[in-house]
Amino acid sequence: MIARWYWNKGYRKIRVPAFTWPSTYKPFEWLGYKARFVDINRETWLADFGDTPPAMDELDIPVDTFGSVYPHTGWDEDRFTDSAQSFGAPWPNPEDGMPNRIVSLSGSKIVTSGEGGILLTQDQGLADFARNQSWFSRLPELSAALGLTYIDQLDIILKEKADIAGAYKEAFPGLQWQKIPVSTNNYIVAALVDSPKAWQKVNPGIGFRFYYDSIVNEEDEKSTYEETFSSSAIHLPNTEYVSRHIIAFPSWPDMPIERIKEMNMP
Repeated sequence: MIARWYWNKGYRKIRVPAFTWPSTYKPFEWLGYKARFVDINRETWLADFGDTPPAMDELDIPVDTFGSVYPHTGWDEDRFTDSAQSFGAPWPNPEDGMPNRIVSLSGSKIVTSGEGGILLTQDQGLADFARNQSWFSRLPELSAALGLTYIDQLDIILKEKADIAGAYKEAFPGLQWQKIPVSTNNYIVAALVDSPKAWQKVNPGIGFRFYYDSIVNEEDEKSTYEETFSSSAIHLPNTEYVSRHIIAFPSWPDMPIERIKEMNMP
């Protein structure tokens, strides 16, 4: 729906960070947009669009990576952010306006209804457009009830996630932790290491997973990665570095803090 809205406004291209899931850009490509990948900041892992502005018909789509809010600057009524992961993260200066945002309610998110998502907007035109679509779908009542139950517990969940992130950083102060420029809900707790395999060998009892280990993870999208990085005209050094050195730790909300503290004990 959001891709159709911007298509109707004249956009035909998008710029997105390569460090993301296909769900950020694939719906736009399915509608006919041409996607262009940009690099990320090596410390924050958020999109770096550089000093070059988008083309007249090109929409920038930053991502709130791992729940960390992308620091928009300036005001543009067409601003849009993939906020699928950042539900609950405080937005700075809301009185200055907020971008259009989408939030995911899939089963892995901090707030879930088991399916679906939310459109957040202060644009009355976009809100009316969404309501008036014949294909606009709504959650089943049971799913909505589940989502509302999670929202009722959101403050508790955010506190637990913050405590878990703090415990990991205290237990492993030498890791290169994601820097948070604005705010975060600590959806994914991740850091960079010189060699994930070597780190795993030294810390065999600590579970972690690789995350965004290529431009995309789905096997049927590997060609996109290969085409992007095989081109001599495209070089995304930070994306390549972070994707090869990142480790993400278990961090479910009710994870015992003591378990984390014990991980780094001799």
